[in-house]
Amino acid sequence: MADRAHRRKINSVEIARLAGVARSTVSKVLNGYPHIAVATRDRILRVVRAYGYYPDYSAQVLAGKRTDTLGLFFFCAGHFSEDVLADFMISSVIENAAAFGYHTLAYVVRGPEDGATRGSLKGAFYERRIAAGIFIGARNREPLIDQLVADGHVVGVFDQRPQRRPEPNRVVANFDDMGTSRAVIDYLASLGHRQIGIIHGDRARNAGMMKYRGFLAGMQANGLPIHEKWMKGGDFQSEGGYRAMRALLEADKRLPTAIATVNDNTAFGAMRAIAEFGLRIPEDISIIGIDGHPFCQFSRPSLTTFEYDFHATMRGLISAVIGIVTGKAQKEALRQVYSAHLVERQSCSRITGA
Repeated sequence: MADRAHRRKINSVEIARLAGVARSTVSKVLNGYPHIAVATRDRILRVVRAYGYYPDYSAQVLAGKRTDTLGLFFFCAGHFSEDVLADFMISSVIENAAAFGYHTLAYVVRGPEDGATRGSLKGAFYERRIAAGIFIGARNREPLIDQLVADGHVVGVFDQRPQRRPEPNRVVANFDDMGTSRAVIDYLASLGHRQIGIIHGDRARNAGMMKYRGFLAGMQANGLPIHEKWMKGGDFQSEGGYRAMRALLEADKRLPTAIATVNDNTAFGAMRAIAEFGLRIPEDISIIGIDGHPFCQFSRPSLTTFEYDFHATMRGLISAVIGIVTGKAQKEALRQVYSAHLVERQSCSRITGA
């Protein structure tokens, strides 16, 4: 509570008084001017950090006018530029924001320990350089986002378990991850598969946990045995899928007839491991993904998947966020859920005699 009060009330004049310097010196330090004594710079920054001070960008630059910029904060530990689907999601946010007359300021956050980027992220909100923020890839419970919401900032989050009660300044958009992963198992069972292996995702993320629960629910609903040796964890990335599939193939001479994967990227890596073991898809083992990655149609064999409409999802999320910013929010838009549909290709086959 004290931190929020300091952020609202303290100004650069007070910072200068507390640090024992001129206001112009504070301004130079905050704007990165060189030739400031190290001891002076450190003293000012200690006061700034202690009081959680951020200069009011709107007062300095926009003269009270509401900014027409949205922040896009992409949480990713790896090189997301190598992931076509991640690129597509980012492009979709920028395109949809532009359709509403907004610019996009993008940040990449590498993880909880990425203090520099997180500080810059917070500054974008508290300096009012952005009207709202769109978050993709964050953990299910992200204290940084919770703090921003508590301080009254507008955020839109893709893939997060909603709070028990809707918050007027937080929009949460999710895929129907549990329902979709259960449908994956239903589909494999309809092809006669009863020995199914599963590569799930990072359960610290909402999608990872919900898909994991859906896979288990599907197995139980279809009366299928769950073999622990055939349950492997991935990280939503191709390399994670490759490692998980190798571990599964090496764990037991008896192999499943089908593999359900948490997403298409994971499936691509698993397919590489299957090929290295001299197995054929789908003759020896079937595999299915989730997402609708653009490369599904080009893999060999082409990958059967449950496909989401990412562009429509981003459009719905951004529309609701801008609705809050402009005072035209609709309560029912604060929580959004999007379904997938099956796209059958060549990576799954029916068990003979099923």
